[in-house]
Amino acid sequence: HQFTNIREYSLAGIDTYTGKASASSVVVDGIAYDLNKQAMTATVVNDCYYIGDDHVELCPFYSGDIVIPEEIMVDGVTYPVTEVGEFSFAMRTINSITLPSTLKKINRRAFCGVWELRSLNIPASVEEIGAEAFALNYDLEELNLDAANKHFVMEGNMLLSADRTRFLYLLGATDWNKSKSIEVVIPSTVKTIDDSALYAATAVTSLTLPEGLETIGKMAFGCVSVSSIHIPSSVKSIGMSFMVFAENLKEITLGEGNANFAMSNGMLLTKDMTELVLMPCIHDNYQIPESVTTLRDASASSLQTTSFVIPDGVKTLKEIVCAFSEMLETVVIGSGVENWGEGAFCSCESIKSIYLRSENVVTPTFGYQFEKALYDTATLYVPTGTKGLYQGDPYWGQFKNIVEFSVTDIESVIVRFGDSAIARIY
Repeated sequence: HQFTNIREYSLAGIDTYTGKASASSVVVDGIAYDLNKQAMTATVVNDCYYIGDDHVELCPFYSGDIVIPEEIMVDGVTYPVTEVGEFSFAMRTINSITLPSTLKKINRRAFCGVWELRSLNIPASVEEIGAEAFALNYDLEELNLDAANKHFVMEGNMLLSADRTRFLYLLGATDWNKSKSIEVVIPSTVKTIDDSALYAATAVTSLTLPEGLETIGKMAFGCVSVSSIHIPSSVKSIGMSFMVFAENLKEITLGEGNANFAMSNGMLLTKDMTELVLMPCIHDNYQIPESVTTLRDASASSLQTTSFVIPDGVKTLKEIVCAFSEMLETVVIGSGVENWGEGAFCSCESIKSIYLRSENVVTPTFGYQFEKALYDTATLYVPTGTKGLYQGDPYWGQFKNIVEFSVTDIESVIVRFGDSAIARIY
């Protein structure tokens, strides 16, 4: 009541601002926007959205040369364009994108996977850039930052925050032909490496992380050619699948005194030794420590071995935990596994034998664990007396070849890199 001017108004027409494509989005000159009718600003959004599985097209797929205006007019009202929303131009074929001088924020994954885009200019007005904003831009050759921008800097091919504590993106690191080699040294000032900052960085052959680094984002390093990685003692947090596709990784080392992680048998684990964070893809001993109860996302992916044994103490397999292990032929799943993340063994097409040690049938929450072709070609071994139960399971029952075996007959497991009989089951 202390306010002198109090008036009533109707909420009709004042929408909830989401910054994403939806039924309330408007299209002006072939570009879709979400209007923030409280701040009176506009956010560029994707050209379509989904209601369940139904695709709703707002305007034709973005392509060619895109020019985002400084402002748009809707129903006689002017809205400055201040944001590019999540996934706005993701997975589109675009020759060029011109960003307006009014732009303040580029949201997460806004330009993720834009094909044929060679160059992008970031205006001085941009104050925020979300993680993965430029991930998977294989064709991007130039990322030009306006010299007047006070919030970000380009240091060589690295996009950093102005204070150089955040590493956002490495430009030009993808080379599928493997014709170039890039040695990356992250600046000593960096505290955080964003999600997917070096994702699909196929040209990177050497990666040096600074002491003082605290956070490594999810899928930060998709560096197929890197053979070793050193985790500094200062690192506090590591995101899921932080080194996915690292098919040539032979060695992981950890800075002395790290309070959050530990090493065992050449593998990186959480400090309490209960979670496997990452194991080398090329290793001479694939035995997981008995203390481990969880295999993190992609923690054992791209393995260069023919057999892999998951101990009975493991309860949880996260997403794509052993995915892309093309040499894998024999898999032994411990009796304690209760939770299956999606795609645990996806793209493991050479698997011939799957041993399930649990007498209690656990149906994976996600139906995609093994390649569908394996339902016909692989043999699923289950404990004696449980064949009927597994055949009746909605997931495991899809396997055509189910054979019982005595769990006690697995007397020893020998894991040796280079041995064609890495897992010996007697």
